[in-house]
Amino acid sequence: MNASERNHLLNTQLVGKVRLEGVIYKMPVDKPLKHGKEKDWKERYFVLADNVAYFPDEKAFKSGKKPKGVICLDFATVEQNPSDPLVFVLRTPHKTIAIKTNTIPDSERWIRAFRSVTVVDQDEEDESVKALLYGGGGKS
Repeated sequence: MNASERNHLLNTQLVGKVRLEGVIYKMPVDKPLKHGKEKDWKERYFVLADNVAYFPDEKAFKSGKKPKGVICLDFATVEQNPSDPLVFVLRTPHKTIAIKTNTIPDSERWIRAFRSVTVVDQDEEDESVKALLYGGGGKS
């Protein structure tokens, strides 16, 4: 086993059994703007298992490079944005990010996959997630 294969194996062990992987876009929604700049969508290669790790691209994951970040999905909630079917919000106790896909089927697939590993009942969503999505205190 060469170093690249060994590192890829370590990455796979880091995230666990891979349920879904692919390119999606992320944008933090719980961090203040830096120097007045608008937040941008960042393309990342997401690897979803018991947690989710994201890499600059697929090559970085396959070659065993360290992920740019790992998100613990314990107590996470996921909700699709009703005004944009390509966007959904992933909220954990530690961070909230908006996620965007290229197609509606991709969005639905990622939402199902995220929900399959979260432990929070989706009917008990936090009001702050609804406020992010609906611009107020929840659906009217």
